[in-house]
Amino acid sequence: MALSKIQAESMNLADTYAFTGTVTGTGDLSKVFHNTWTSDVGQVLANNIFTTDFLHYKIFTRTRGDANHLLGIRLTTGGDSPADMACSVYTGEWGNRAASSAMITTADNGTGSQLYMPDNHAFYGEADLFCEVTLMNARVGAVSGHTNISPARKRNGQFWWSGQTTNASDHHGMHGWFTFWNATASDNPVATGLKIYPSGGNFAEGEISVYGYNI
Repeated sequence: MALSKIQAESMNLADTYAFTGTVTGTGDLSKVFHNTWTSDVGQVLANNIFTTDFLHYKIFTRTRGDANHLLGIRLTTGGDSPADMACSVYTGEWGNRAASSAMITTADNGTGSQLYMPDNHAFYGEADLFCEVTLMNARVGAVSGHTNISPARKRNGQFWWSGQTTNASDHHGMHGWFTFWNATASDNPVATGLKIYPSGGNFAEGEISVYGYNI
């Protein structure tokens, strides 16, 4: 770059620069996917986002369905030709609602291959749902086992969501954990992306962003 672009203790950014080599100091998270929409969609596919450049991921969603629904998240394989990844999902959820401090708790013991939120009621159509998910070891999982536990392949994480649901027509806030589980170490599907969808109807509008934690 021209020396005139460099000032005493800073770089003059009122210009365009082409960097070569490695740029450091850019933080721990890199955006790998973003989608926003304002008309009905039945699902949002984030293909080819799980790569060897990242180990763990953060998912942010704000969605508005056009019918009562659960928010579904599935792992996919196959890159740009995605297919649902076969697995079992274990999950637990706890929280409360605005008009009551009583704790609400639910759990699923390996039901289906999708993570559903909320676990025991539904989001209202036309109500906004806000959700954050942390997904660890997304691409190939982690294999472990010890006394009384056979080795298995796991992709674990945690979540929180808030929104108005059909339970007492109230505003809820819930936290939870989950495991995408393949029962043996040799059961080794490579997850390449995500499918995010409503269990009924469509997403009328929303935004979804996914970030990878730099290794």
